[in-house]
Amino acid sequence: MKLVPLILIILILSVSILYLVPDNNQFSPYNKGPLGLSILFSIVHNISNSNTVLLLVFYPNLKQLSSLNILGFLEEGKTVVIAGNYTLLNTVFKKFNLPIIFGNIIITSNTHYYMDTDYLLFSYKNWTLLFPYPHPIIGGNPMIKFSNQVLVSCLKVSNGKLIVISSPYIFINKFITAFDNEEFIASILGDNSTIIIVYHNTEFDYVKGIISKL
Repeated sequence: MKLVPLILIILILSVSILYLVPDNNQFSPYNKGPLGLSILFSIVHNISNSNTVLLLVFYPNLKQLSSLNILGFLEEGKTVVIAGNYTLLNTVFKKFNLPIIFGNIIITSNTHYYMDTDYLLFSYKNWTLLFPYPHPIIGGNPMIKFSNQVLVSCLKVSNGKLIVISSPYIFINKFITAFDNEEFIASILGDNSTIIIVYHNTEFDYVKGIISKL
C-alpha cells in the first residue's frame, strides 16, 4: 500500500517534467521558439465552437487534410480564415471547388525588412504590417492589395465568409508581434476563435495537448 503514494508522486513528477520539456516542433502550439505558435494561442482564446475558424496548413498531413470540414463551417455561417503552404492550399481550394488560388511567385517591393527581399513591409490603414514570403491571391474580393497584387482576399461561400491570407508566417512567434501584425490578426480573429493547425504533429505534441487540458 505504501507504494501507491510513491508511484503517484513519481507519475505526477514525470508528467510535470514532460510538460516543461521545450517543444521544438515547427508550427506547434507548444513551441515557444521563433517557429512555434505559442504566442498566437496566448493572444487568441481557442474554443471549440466559435463563429470564427482559423485554419493554418503547414504540412501535408493527409489524415488531417482529409478530415477538414471547410464547407461545413461555411454552411453554418462561420467565418473561415485560412493561410498556409500555397501549394497545399491550392489543392484544398480545388478539392472544395472554391474559386480562389495562389500564384507561385513571391510578392516583393523596394521596402525590405532587414534587407530580406522576401519579407514584405507595407502600410494598411493605420498599421504597418510585415508579411514574410507572401504569394499573390487570385480570386475573391480583395481586402488588402499591394502594387496590384492581392495579399488578403474575401469570398462569400454559402452562408459564411472565407478570408484568405497570403502569408501564414505572420502567425508564428517570430513575426506575430512584429510591427502591427498582432493588432491586424486580432481585428480578424477577435478574442475567441477555433484554431486548427495542420502540421507535422508528433506523439510528443499529442501528450502535451492532453496534459495541457488536465
